[in-house]
Amino acid sequence: MNDAKITIIGHLTKDPTMYPTDNGQVLVMNVAVQTKRKENGVPVTNYYNVTARNAFAEMLNTRLQKGTKVFVTGDFYTEARIKDNTPYTRLNIDPTDIRALNDMKPVDKDDAARKDFIKYLSVNIGDLDIDDLRQYVESKIDPTE
Repeated sequence: MNDAKITIIGHLTKDPTMYPTDNGQVLVMNVAVQTKRKENGVPVTNYYNVTARNAFAEMLNTRLQKGTKVFVTGDFYTEARIKDNTPYTRLNIDPTDIRALNDMKPVDKDDAARKDFIKYLSVNIGDLDIDDLRQYVESKIDPTE
């Protein structure tokens, strides 16, 4: 079987949505790609549904948001649909690679500090000294916040 491959560069039209399934997590993203083709002098925009799964989905969900410019490569397929008695074709991509081309959602600094703290405790729990612990916690606090 020959799969159709596609590569697009576009922007997320809204925040990705995570759904639980029987086979793991699914992350659905909508990507708008403005084409060079014009209709009545207006550039045509194509919209693609991109569906990532499981660990890939979980990693992307924490990093992508509405407006993020993305590079997507994957398997391409279409679906015939009807909405409000009007037939249309849905463009879908099962991604093999997704890369953000501009700023992504920042990592939650409190969460990152918490994970570092847990790592510190797990490594040093045998000889934990309260002064070392206090110094470590203070090194993770930004006094300007």
